[in-house]
Amino acid sequence: MDITLLKVNKPFSEYEKYLPFATEERLEKIKSLKCEHDKALSLLSHLLARCEVSKAMGIPFEAVVFSYNEHGKPYVEKENYHFSISHSGNLIAFVSHTSPIGIDLQKITGGISPAVRFFTENEKCYIKNDTERFFEVWTKKEAYIKMLGTGLSKPLSSFDVLTESVRNMLFSTSSDNYSISVCAENLPKINIRTQCV
Repeated sequence: MDITLLKVNKPFSEYEKYLPFATEERLEKIKSLKCEHDKALSLLSHLLARCEVSKAMGIPFEAVVFSYNEHGKPYVEKENYHFSISHSGNLIAFVSHTSPIGIDLQKITGGISPAVRFFTENEKCYIKNDTERFFEVWTKKEAYIKMLGTGLSKPLSSFDVLTESVRNMLFSTSSDNYSISVCAENLPKINIRTQCV
């Protein structure tokens, strides 16, 4: 299984030429964003997902249409094909699998977020005052709820990513000031491919 990482290194104006390849729905979302960097991430994450789905399903790029569950998780109507996407800082991460999957990517910044109050006592003990461990647990929790497709309707304190039942479904790594976690049942070996745009 491959995680595709896309590095976004230029201002939005450099990516505007790709706007004609986005769906009307995505164009509306991009228009609603105020920050130019957020516009670039929104556009490129959308195009990356459509490109990867197009390759995996063997259909033209223009034919890729996303549906969304009640919690906003995107999916395509194809049996045994699931994907997840995340972005933070200057990176976008995409992964797909034959069963439900979730990915989360976070740029490691500053200290421990007040969000730690939503973690279990076991997770808080593991983190202590270690910023990298905080982001490891945070991305694992996000990847897990993305795999479930529930969004934050499932409280972060209602499960512990360090317990064996959840831990065995997780892959986590950190590199270049980013923490990345993937969650799926029967997770195969993972490779990371990085591209720059």
